Amino acid sequence: MRILKFFLCAALLSSVFCFADEGKRVALVIGNDAYSIRPLQNAVNDARAVDRALRDAGFRTILKENASKETMEKAFVELLESLGPDDTALLFYAGHAVQIENENMLIPVDFQQASSVIDAKYKAFSLARVLDELVRLRHKRTIIILDACRSNPVSEAQSLQAGLAMPLNDSKETYIAFSTSPNHVATDNPN
Repeated sequence: MRILKFFLCAALLSSVFCFADEGKRVALVIGNDAYSIRPLQNAVNDARAVDRALRDAGFRTILKENASKETMEKAFVELLESLGPDDTALLFYAGHAVQIENENMLIPVDFQQASSVIDAKYKAFSLARVLDELVRLRHKRTIIILDACRSNPVSEAQSLQAGLAMPLNDSKETYIAFSTSPNHVATDNPN
């Protein structure tokens, strides 16, 4: 699985290298392991490895490990404020995520058990909001790599669809990669 992730990241990054003369490249890299329920073992290490690779490729990176919802929101604002019209934005997220009513939600480490679907949406970080803001900025291109969609207690407690949904994409210069196909789950294999 790690080799597949490496080649996927390399393929996406090589498409960015073709545009080396255009604008800045800024990446937000988040790795969340430290969940109170179902902690993960590889997300932070994967985020660190991606962060190193992106810096080596000329990206300015914002690395967040075991991020709360507030930390994720502040880091995303930092990413948005760093972008200009000729720039490339990249988001790499490793951690738990869930789809709620066909909307992908990234799960911060301070997520507490939700009492309803509405409560779960409020406590999670919306990928749709990320895409909306990035499209609104009209920068050159967006790359999103989601190493997520693991089976998690949010989806089980609320009887939600497994895995992540295919996000709606309004921009022709947006590239999205998943660790598994839509509506399927991936495992956090420590080996």
